[in-house]
Amino acid sequence: MKTLKLSLLCLGGLLAVSGATFAQGASTGDKPKEALQLKITVPPSGDMLVERDVAEALAYNVREAFRRRGYEGGIEEILMGDPAKDGRPVLVLNLVRWRMGPTGFVDCSFSATLRAPNGTETSLGSFNATDLTMGKQDRLGRERAFENAAQRAADDLWNKLSQLEALPGLIPSKSS
Repeated sequence: MKTLKLSLLCLGGLLAVSGATFAQGASTGDKPKEALQLKITVPPSGDMLVERDVAEALAYNVREAFRRRGYEGGIEEILMGDPAKDGRPVLVLNLVRWRMGPTGFVDCSFSATLRAPNGTETSLGSFNATDLTMGKQDRLGRERAFENAAQRAADDLWNKLSQLEALPGLIPSKSS
């Protein structure tokens, strides 16, 4: 009985602290920056959950690559079927391939289009990167190879966007 009371007391304390923290953030007007909307289309697989998982994984790798390169704006993913919000740019990625081939290379390929808030579209081209899985026979090693390929392709996308200076909060790449 004491264990149950102690557990409930701890849970109540955690909820009170998290509620106070949330209320403090809300009262100061802290809103996450969401300057860019990211929409990812994937090839149909017959399983919508797999398609969503792939889109979310690619979105994560794009966000991480942009963050590493100094992007100060936020990125909000547009899920399948959801409309884009007006007045904000939309980066559309059409995934072509993100798989491991028979030779042990992971290939990540996608095309990209940037839709400006005024409705104009700019084709950014195709982006492709590979990573070798040789010596990475365990699950974690293969997962890292998939991430590396996606982040390299996202780095190339970042370089293209920084050349165009097309996004708010974009810091031009020094390696371009």
